[in-house]
Amino acid sequence: MSYEAIICKLTNVREHPNADRLKLATVAGYQIVVGLNSQEDELGIFFPCDGKLSTEFCEANDLYPVFDENGKRIGGGFFDRKNSRVKSQRFRGEKSEGFFIGIHALAYTGANLDSLHEGFTFHTINGQQICEKYYSPATLRAMKGGTARTRKTNVMFPKHVDTLRWQYEADRALKLGSLCHITEKLHGTSGRVSFSVEETEAKRKWYHKLFGITPPPVREWQFLVGTRNVVLTDPETTQGFYEDESFRFRAVEPLRHNLHKGEVIYGEIVGWASETSPIMARQETKELKDIRSIYGDEMLYSYGTEQGECEFYVYRIAKVDEDGNLVELPWTQVKARCRELGLKVVPEISALPVYLDADSDKDLVKNLVDKLTEGVSTLDSRHIREGVVVRIENDLGETEFLKSKSFVFGVLEGYLKNHDDYVDTEEIS
Repeated sequence: MSYEAIICKLTNVREHPNADRLKLATVAGYQIVVGLNSQEDELGIFFPCDGKLSTEFCEANDLYPVFDENGKRIGGGFFDRKNSRVKSQRFRGEKSEGFFIGIHALAYTGANLDSLHEGFTFHTINGQQICEKYYSPATLRAMKGGTARTRKTNVMFPKHVDTLRWQYEADRALKLGSLCHITEKLHGTSGRVSFSVEETEAKRKWYHKLFGITPPPVREWQFLVGTRNVVLTDPETTQGFYEDESFRFRAVEPLRHNLHKGEVIYGEIVGWASETSPIMARQETKELKDIRSIYGDEMLYSYGTEQGECEFYVYRIAKVDEDGNLVELPWTQVKARCRELGLKVVPEISALPVYLDADSDKDLVKNLVDKLTEGVSTLDSRHIREGVVVRIENDLGETEFLKSKSFVFGVLEGYLKNHDDYVDTEEIS
């Protein structure tokens, strides 16, 4: 998934309750901590978490700390020269979910700043890199070869759609006549399964060899299992980040003889990859005393599964024909089909869907998302929820998925990414 900054204005600029030289503000739907000179409606650049600023941008804007000859800090910013990451963090007890800087910060690129309108998203300006998604060194190695596998494509077996940022896209996506469902965002690994036509290489017979003919591929309906990007083949031989990827097949095995032709089911696999390895890495909580006091020294995202077990939670079902034409099932039909198949769906975290009949309904959804993003998992009180996903079905039959991540989850994930050996499994799967 790409990472982009956005041109936007500061709103709700207010005093910081615990710091005289800082302020709080809202930008692109996020709360951030800003400097004392920040003003209401100030136009600037917002960088959300999970990104990395370019060295050129940081140097041009004095964002690296400056030290004297004795190693004492005498000025500059707070970004690490070795790793210019944008993180979720707290300043004097208040959360800051990204970094904001005035529009003047792009002056060094030679771009016409007057042309940069509110809502414009980017990662390069005037041919110069400004920011990019952050990957740990171990993730980069895995993406380049290590544990990454060949990406095989099949038009009847589309990859997962990207889940866009709620804070960026809500105003655009919340259209009158739409129906909104809010579900818990689960912290696991993406899984998909289908009954699709698959082409395999035909065996060459003697007459093919004699006349130098390549036989056409064999087309047959097959039960396919995949990660976000990869079509898997055999549970006995498939290797990946988890070494043994057979848990992916176990999670969906009951579907092998029960899918309709052209049916594709998407979900999240949570719990354990093996008897000793959780699907998602444990997260230390020592830096957040209030979280540590509730959940202990580390967070294990088990979602109620027993050790060694995993569960498949469905969030999307589509029907795809042999030409790749896709029809999305609405959420009510997704749930009905899952009941037929004995599958679980991702937990609905809002009591009722919201039909957008007036502008006030949009505010209702926004308030619900703000309220429900943080908190304990609805599946397991031993850990927090990652956040929520808003499924928006408009009156044109189109469906979008927008995510709002928990601040606490973002902080804990940020600690994981401090370790060079951390691997983001979603990026390599």
